[in-house]
Amino acid sequence: TIPPNADSAHVTGYHSTEGMSRYNAFREGLVFSNGEMVGDENVQYAMNKMLDSLHDIAQCVLQALERRWNLPDDWFQMELGPTERHSQWHIKRYVNWSADEHTKNGNGECAIWLPGHTDPSLISVVIHDVVGISKGAMGLEYQTETGEWMEIPQSGHLSATIFVGSVLSYMTGGRTRAAKHRVKYYSSKENHGRRMASTLFVRPRGTARLVVPPSPRFEDVVLKKQTTFDAWSSRVSRNYMKHKKKVSAR
Repeated sequence: TIPPNADSAHVTGYHSTEGMSRYNAFREGLVFSNGEMVGDENVQYAMNKMLDSLHDIAQCVLQALERRWNLPDDWFQMELGPTERHSQWHIKRYVNWSADEHTKNGNGECAIWLPGHTDPSLISVVIHDVVGISKGAMGLEYQTETGEWMEIPQSGHLSATIFVGSVLSYMTGGRTRAAKHRVKYYSSKENHGRRMASTLFVRPRGTARLVVPPSPRFEDVVLKKQTTFDAWSSRVSRNYMKHKKKVSAR
């Protein structure tokens, strides 16, 4: 079990609902960081297979960005990697609240299971535990440029959702906007409130300097501060903890 005072950026283990942060108020699961594993031989085999699949998808996305932005081949891995040894991923399930007070807010609207946020990653890969491809994404929504919340159109074992993370947004001076997303309470006759998903947060190695990608698209971007990923991550974590304390004091 992950202890309450653990460094959330580098933990590996299990947390229950309300563990680690307010983002886990309605979910529990396993977190894996920097290539670490837990469980017996069979569990580790299954987890490694899942992780390999997530990384394969992520690498395809990064290579697609390199082609679109006219970057050198394998630029992300050469400059920031190896990401497979420094990323974090988790597999979590949402608890099945059946009582109205947990599924509806004061206005009778569906409650927010996971508050709106952006991920501290280059990109994030999300796969839902649904056979094949299913319409919708079990309550997973993204925010448009106009502020409207829209549900991801499809999800399942044969469909991956890709979010731009705040690290890539920082490196491109905001030209590549981090995807703000959230999860609303979801239930159907098929899943009876059950919701489980795996998410890979593709991260640079800690000592990697966050630099502007050498693309004509970003040639006029100047970063306010030269920093490593570790320093950037620590600053983001401190800001989050300040926010958490303010929320707790209300």
